[in-house]
Amino acid sequence: MLVVFFILLSMFVTIINEAFAAVCDDTSKQSNEYEMVDFMIARFKHWTGLSHLMQKLGKGDSGDDDLSSSKVLSNIIVSYALCIQQLVFCLQNEKALRGDANTARWL
Repeated sequence: MLVVFFILLSMFVTIINEAFAAVCDDTSKQSNEYEMVDFMIARFKHWTGLSHLMQKLGKGDSGDDDLSSSKVLSNIIVSYALCIQQLVFCLQNEKALRGDANTARWL
């Protein structure tokens, strides 16, 4: 019984090793290492509103670039502050519902 177990384990490790070697040899099968980081950065920019800021600042009028950019920037800052206030409020409510007073103090 023990011999069968080690034979099957050896076969499993060999299959995994050969698959790993095949992927390492063929670069077309390898994924981009920075794909996940790019995705996380894009989601963070979307969550914080920075992606909208970049889009709006890129669409400025040629006549009042400074004025429109400052208005857009101030609106983004205000909306970002409101989002942060909502996040803190939700975290406080979650901590209060749990009854964990020690961790709710920092908020």
